[in-house]
Amino acid sequence: MNIDEAKIKFDYIRNEVSSYIDKIKSETDTRVNIIDRILIEVLGWEKEEIEREPHTASGFVDYLLKYGDKNFLVIEAKKIGFELIETTNQKVSSYKLGGAAIKPAKDGIIQASNYCLTTGATFAGLTNGICWIGFNPFPRDGKPLFDSNSITFPSLESISDKFAMFYDLFSKEGVLEKRYLTQIQKFSTSVTGYYEKLYSVHEMNNNRMIPKSDFQIDLDKFFNEFFTTLAGDNDPEMLIECFVETQDSINAERAMQKISENILNSIQSLNSGTGRELEKEIEFSIETEKTSDIVLIVGEKGSGKSTFIERFFTIILDKNVRSLCLALKIDMANSSGDINYVTKWIYKNLKDCIEKELYKGNSPEYEELQGIFYKEYQRWKNGEFKYLYEKDRQEFKIKFGEYIFNKKENNLEEYVINLLYHVVRSRKLMPCIVFDNTDNFSQKFQEAVFQVAESIHRAVFSFIIVPITDKTIWQLSKSGPFQSYDSKSFYLPVPSIKDILDKRIKFLKKKIETEKNGKSYFLNRGIRVKIDDIGAFVSCIEEIFVNEDFTSRRIGWIANHEIRRSLKVFQGVVTSPCLGIDELVKSYILGNMENINPQKITKSLILGEYKGFAQEHSQFILNLFTLKNNLVSSPLTKIRILRLLRDKEASSNDVHESYLTLQEIENYFEPMCVNEDIIVNYIKELISYRLLQTYDPSDDKVYSGQRLSITSCGKIHIEMIMNDEIYISQMALVTEIRDISVVEKIRKLGQQGLNAREYWNGVISTFIEYCLEEDKIFVRLPKDNLYRSQQVIIDELSKWK
Repeated sequence: MNIDEAKIKFDYIRNEVSSYIDKIKSETDTRVNIIDRILIEVLGWEKEEIEREPHTASGFVDYLLKYGDKNFLVIEAKKIGFELIETTNQKVSSYKLGGAAIKPAKDGIIQASNYCLTTGATFAGLTNGICWIGFNPFPRDGKPLFDSNSITFPSLESISDKFAMFYDLFSKEGVLEKRYLTQIQKFSTSVTGYYEKLYSVHEMNNNRMIPKSDFQIDLDKFFNEFFTTLAGDNDPEMLIECFVETQDSINAERAMQKISENILNSIQSLNSGTGRELEKEIEFSIETEKTSDIVLIVGEKGSGKSTFIERFFTIILDKNVRSLCLALKIDMANSSGDINYVTKWIYKNLKDCIEKELYKGNSPEYEELQGIFYKEYQRWKNGEFKYLYEKDRQEFKIKFGEYIFNKKENNLEEYVINLLYHVVRSRKLMPCIVFDNTDNFSQKFQEAVFQVAESIHRAVFSFIIVPITDKTIWQLSKSGPFQSYDSKSFYLPVPSIKDILDKRIKFLKKKIETEKNGKSYFLNRGIRVKIDDIGAFVSCIEEIFVNEDFTSRRIGWIANHEIRRSLKVFQGVVTSPCLGIDELVKSYILGNMENINPQKITKSLILGEYKGFAQEHSQFILNLFTLKNNLVSSPLTKIRILRLLRDKEASSNDVHESYLTLQEIENYFEPMCVNEDIIVNYIKELISYRLLQTYDPSDDKVYSGQRLSITSCGKIHIEMIMNDEIYISQMALVTEIRDISVVEKIRKLGQQGLNAREYWNGVISTFIEYCLEEDKIFVRLPKDNLYRSQQVIIDELSKWK
């Protein structure tokens, strides 16, 4: 739910409450009819995240709101009519906690503060359902509690008027992100937000795209056809030839460790070359009609789980076995993600899939329905409606048709189960149901899908397959349905981008020979590039990306080893005018192609189709030096965050120990005088560009208990910062900085007649020197071994000076 939807819901509740407010008498009435509804329906707290009346050393807390295993918010409730304010002012206001305006609330404020002290919750509220008071129980400015300020909403109307503020204070997302600190500061002081003018060497509005040659434009179609498609939907042959048959790599071993140590040793390594393990499972199910087969295809995001399943049913599975299966794919990516409607959505789509396969997309005809519901028909005929059947068979059939219609409209689950029974008993087929892309959603959503899958295969003989990420299954195995039900899991390792490209290049080379023999494989796909040019292009790709480890490694790490993202990064490099693929192809044809300088690859990766780096056009590369003009800090802050998490991972024996909570990160940087608002903002940015990852991939909120770790993309960015002059030089030209004199100094370098090497050395040296000086202003490094690696950052960057 977003804030606009929450506002609509709040106004609806406000209008409802006003119609029966006279009937609300007790504190219980107030809680049930107003407070509970606002917390759950408006502010986004789940029922299980709200503890009512937990006992503490300070007494019983009316409401303790939690997320995960952390306490975040205490609400002290009073009955409606209990006065919390003495002023007649009906506008949202900031009052001192010990002031006259909210004097009646003093005892409640003390209670709520004590509860926060004993539970560790960091924000408190006091309400009688109508009036809401929010305050920080632990003032940070050294003032006593009653000298600090609250934000008081005297009525539901005032909440509606300033709903965004109310939402920031008490909503789940607002509390987790500590927005209440900003709101209280903004509302209770007259301080103007701090902004500073920033300057860059190259103005962004002067950045232009580099024109492509006609040959490059012609190659785009070719490239998109053979390198950006993952599943080969329009080319089953490519699907066969280009699926990578991987064995365990380092990344696969790490992922397997996560699973094998935590899923009761039930994970098996999946041979993606033959899929024989899955085939044996299906054969066994058909032979025994055992109904307990749910198979989980486990792999990291981007490991090709969906492609594996599609290829398996299309190609790998023995034709005789396949003929005994009815493959039904439910793509959960098309659902709304609303957990309240997921069951109904699944059965609706499953019905449509069955009807499409068995009845060519039409509904079954009456006689077919009679067969599907044969048991019910016989029961009616010989039981409740025996005499109607004997008296008027036409009326009997009409009545039975109405019964099926009502079942289809009002009890879709039972209708679908009957369809599946029909598939098994009458068609002699085994339903193979695939719940694809389930891992795109939250843990609770995935649990709901798994429970539907479990109910189906308990009700009817079936074989159910659910692709899921390794991290998700590890989490769900500790609690929820995966702990309660049996399932078999197969592990699918992630192929390297080098192996993926190698497969496709071999496929294309084979097709080039076919084309030379007079067949029109390429022409039939609308590709009119000369066959000699295609051959040269493919050979160039092989030379640059397959035979050169530097390039394939960098692409794979930037994409976090996800296949789709790797291919997108690869596309960006190949189609970048900076690479000059057309000139490389011509050189290859002429037989004088030279080795590609890795710096040219890096430049193509960073700049893409533009003359300069543009963050808004870059999906994969992040400028780690950028500042925000309202949160000015050291330009090395993001680098320092990444270094901390890289060190944490390096020192951890178990991958699950490589995470730090946001609170731990903030605590680490506090002695360095780095404000927590800066940390939070930069961590959000690092997550959005996938340099950091959250422990639960479906939970991207940033709050004190959120667990974070560095990704491969984050580690390769650190590597570029320390070792790649192309990265640093390009960022030096576009990073906005505080000192205009530094900008002018760099600009003047281009007017001094320096050669290219002298110019770029000057740019890098000037920029890095500025960054190090700024870091001295904003950061104080404690002289403790705990911060030794932070000093190493300074030492390593100093080599560029």
